[in-house]
Amino acid sequence: MEPELLSMVPRPVCAVLLLFPITEKYETFRTEEEERIKTEGQDVKSSVYFMKQTISNACGTIGLIHAIANNKDKMNFESDSSLKKFLEDSLLMTPEERAKYLETYEAIRVTHESSAHEGQTEAPSLDEKVDLHFIALVNVGGHLYELAFHFRHFRRLVEAVT
Repeated sequence: MEPELLSMVPRPVCAVLLLFPITEKYETFRTEEEERIKTEGQDVKSSVYFMKQTISNACGTIGLIHAIANNKDKMNFESDSSLKKFLEDSLLMTPEERAKYLETYEAIRVTHESSAHEGQTEAPSLDEKVDLHFIALVNVGGHLYELAFHFRHFRRLVEAVT
């Protein structure tokens, strides 16, 4: 990006959502990376909030949840916030349990559906195959993590720059 455009981004940056096309090259990389993580493991902070994606075409919503959940200390929630309640309720759950809980969490489903139908672009149906995907990049405890919801695991990338 251009330096003058980057200067308009408020600091500190707590998370970045990235939308990109899924290509054959990316799928090969993703598969190899999953195997490497499964075999070698990785050093991951226990405080990283991660959930699996079980709802089709919801990667943008899950990306927002990851960005917010890993930066709750920087957020000001309204006292009756359904997102705040979801995060509190799911804090001690596994990534799989969080995904199942999200499937049944009506308030977030309704918000997801109404947001998906706003704007100029028609939202894909839940069963439509799309070749675009969101990932969240978050700083947790001084480490940068890629939270890609189709990965079985998330990845620690580098020490975060502060």
